[in-house]
Amino acid sequence: MNARTLLSLSLAASLAASPLAAGEASWPPLTGDRVRLSAEPLSAGPVVAEVLEVGSEEVMLRIPPLAAPVRVRVDQISRLEVSRGKHSQVGKGALVGAGGVAVFLVSLVALFCDGDCWDDETGEIIGKSALAGGIAGAAVGAAFTREEWVPVVPTRPRLGPGAAGSQPRPQFAVSFRF
Repeated sequence: MNARTLLSLSLAASLAASPLAAGEASWPPLTGDRVRLSAEPLSAGPVVAEVLEVGSEEVMLRIPPLAAPVRVRVDQISRLEVSRGKHSQVGKGALVGAGGVAVFLVSLVALFCDGDCWDDETGEIIGKSALAGGIAGAAVGAAFTREEWVPVVPTRPRLGPGAAGSQPRPQFAVSFRF
């Protein structure tokens, strides 16, 4: 194995194992990022906020219903995700609409036809109807958006609570995603 092949394989392996390829973001989140987090002092469920400032021990957030920024200690955050943006569902709607209409019409023809009605005209009608179904599905899909959230993976070990009643101790974890 020559050096170029070895370099190519190692580059491909490192890219495949990178947080971006695995659908993960790395710590720390950037100022201005839209995040969804669960933290002890905020609430029982996840909260959506904007990152204003990131320090080594604290994160300052702007939570929309609150007027003042909120400081949250890093060790109080139990779950953190970063938004990759909102995406429309036009493509999915078009596929569902076209596929649904085509399957429905082919099923009707197969159910009520004695075998002599499969001709060019039938195929043309099914094709045009599927196109109309795709356009209608795309219009419906355009009305719906979905926000994509990516989990943040800490890149450094930190002190955190151990078992209930025990002393804080260093924690370290390694994970692999295939």
